[in-house]
Amino acid sequence: MKNIRTHGLLLLVLCQLYLSFLRAELSAAAPIRREGESGRCKRHTVVFSASAAMLNRKWKGWGPVVFRSRRTPILLAGYRQYLDDGDLRRFVDHVAQHYRPGTLERLLTTGDTLVRRAAAFGLGIVGEPSSLHVLGPALASADRQLRLLADDAFWAICQREGNPDTIHRLRWIQRCNDAGRFQQAEAMASATIASSAATAECYYQRAVSRSHQGRFYAAQSDCRDALSRNRYHYRAMVLLANCALQVNDPLDALYWLRCALDVHPDQERTRVLARRLQRAALER
Repeated sequence: MKNIRTHGLLLLVLCQLYLSFLRAELSAAAPIRREGESGRCKRHTVVFSASAAMLNRKWKGWGPVVFRSRRTPILLAGYRQYLDDGDLRRFVDHVAQHYRPGTLERLLTTGDTLVRRAAAFGLGIVGEPSSLHVLGPALASADRQLRLLADDAFWAICQREGNPDTIHRLRWIQRCNDAGRFQQAEAMASATIASSAATAECYYQRAVSRSHQGRFYAAQSDCRDALSRNRYHYRAMVLLANCALQVNDPLDALYWLRCALDVHPDQERTRVLARRLQRAALER
């Protein structure tokens, strides 16, 4: 009886040691990600190769040991559905029902490629002005598709920044600038700025109206005010460069063009102009 107890305790100790060994192997093994056959970023399966090989040697009949990653975000499921059927209204309802801007901002900075794209797309729908500081760095992402989605979301949020009255005025100012009524646009923008309800986009729109009236130094001042409120406003940087060219300051223009390209590289006209100015500067 004593021998049976001794053997039982010994077997229990050996089992505990073996389980500890398995845990150590699992924690030390490097994860390997597998992608779906279609090339999309489907739900990843994490395989711990070292532990799987060890267990397969011990229990060959079990097959490979597979450990599932955390569940796919609801956002990704809705985004994939949108890519399949193109139903934008369904995706808008999906995002508005399940997500707040803060959660999308976190996914934009911590998710994988497809999740980040979906988060940028979602921020264009429910994002707030506070989301601009997260979308700004995404404008220069290595993923071109993410850059384009972040760009759309960035300007969509800029258009709805401020209180309802400011948003209404801003739309009216933009329509005046588009129609060539620059004096009216400047007057409305100045009234909005004087009411202490100005946003970066409001300063930029006044800069547009002033530049078309030949008041380039005043337009540059407005662009700097816009950048002080939104440092990722690359359109203000491009306008600063254009105004610098009008006042015969090509080096300052080149500086602002490079700044704009650093923020958002997908600006071919800006890139061509920057190269032209750089060649001209080298030839002097």
